[in-house]
Amino acid sequence: MLFNSFEFLGIFLPATLIAVALSARLGSRLISLSVVCIASAIFYAMYSLWHLLLLCGMIAFNWSAAGAITRSSRHALALGVFINLCVLLLFKYTAFAMRQVFGSDVDVPSWALTFPLAISFYTFHQISFLVDVSRKRATRPDLLTYATYVLLFPQLIAGPIVRYSEVAFQLGRKIPVLVRSRPFRIGVILLVLGLAKKILIADELAPGVDAAFANSSRLSTVQAWQAALGFGFQIYFDFSGYTDMAIGMALMIGLRFPRNFDSPYRAVDISDFWRRWHITLSRFLRDYLYKPLGGNRRGLARTLVNLMTVMLLGGLWHGANWTFVIWGGLHGLYLVIHRLWSQVSPVRLPMVLSSAVTFVAVTIAWVFFRAPNLVVAGEVLRRMFWLFPESQMIDAAVVTLWIAAAIVWLAPQSRAVALRYHRSNWLAVLLGTLASAATLKMLSNAGHQDAFIYFAF
Repeated sequence: MLFNSFEFLGIFLPATLIAVALSARLGSRLISLSVVCIASAIFYAMYSLWHLLLLCGMIAFNWSAAGAITRSSRHALALGVFINLCVLLLFKYTAFAMRQVFGSDVDVPSWALTFPLAISFYTFHQISFLVDVSRKRATRPDLLTYATYVLLFPQLIAGPIVRYSEVAFQLGRKIPVLVRSRPFRIGVILLVLGLAKKILIADELAPGVDAAFANSSRLSTVQAWQAALGFGFQIYFDFSGYTDMAIGMALMIGLRFPRNFDSPYRAVDISDFWRRWHITLSRFLRDYLYKPLGGNRRGLARTLVNLMTVMLLGGLWHGANWTFVIWGGLHGLYLVIHRLWSQVSPVRLPMVLSSAVTFVAVTIAWVFFRAPNLVVAGEVLRRMFWLFPESQMIDAAVVTLWIAAAIVWLAPQSRAVALRYHRSNWLAVLLGTLASAATLKMLSNAGHQDAFIYFAF
């Protein structure tokens, strides 16, 4: 059940909103939390009941581990983090490790071929909770509250990576979830804008990108650049759209999530890019990995090693494939170059040029992120930087590319539009138009909807 499906938008979400509204009238915190927790469990169970049981087991374990940490058990934090990482490594990386050791023809166990949906996200949620409890930045709640925090359906599958301390007050209220007019209006606006980004832009770009990477040896130079740029915009609008929908649905039930996306292609340098792209993941890597490694407190050489280490692990977090490791390594290299340039160079690039260099660097890295293997990535890059004649192989969505570029660099952010114009008549007309166009597009796909890219992680 995808966010961009009729089952979710036409049945699950309305039913959940009605249940939340009715439970709020009863004035019971227990009932209110139970409604959201059960609805979220049903949402996840639609993918796999077995994976839901695993997730529930991890919730119970981490809640118990937090209790041990609260009682000042010396090894509780280390054990809790270790078990979480072991579960992540076991399910997500067993197949990858076996193929590296025994070859690609090795007989991989069936349970290791399809890892639990969202395991990367809910593992990071729970690790951040344990660490924050140990640092006295969060207190251990009752089990229902904690389960609701982890299972919250808007953020469960692909984030944002919400820290418990960011929603503890909200979930601790007498009525934790409720439908209120202003947040609901803003939430609906974000939901529709996010859906439009996904259906009308990201999914329009996807066929051309897929065809290009499936036929990399037949691309012309122009088509290779169209493929790289196409995926850059596809993942931008896919992830931006998901983020808008997740934050919007949280607002519709009275919860506020942290920002997770801040026009990253407008970044002036690579460090700025990572302050804007997947903000909650960047914060996690900074606060729970980069700083514990020493951050920038132990000299320039150690700082550069820490930057590279964090980005390599961040790349591997996205997927068990060498392409993700190289993608992370490239961003690590970019950050190292930027840090060295900032430290030793007297020259400062003009902002426009710096932004352009950053965008091109990010686009090059996206080739590895999208390619199924290193051979395809190398072929696409070779054709991007070596002149190849025109080919009739693919029909790129050039018009959609230009529309995407215009929105990226000229349009206001969804959040700004929703906050400023949520009572505007013209916005209501625009939203109706976008919703209608998205619905027609969904109908034309005969009920088949593409999953969000970050669902794979």
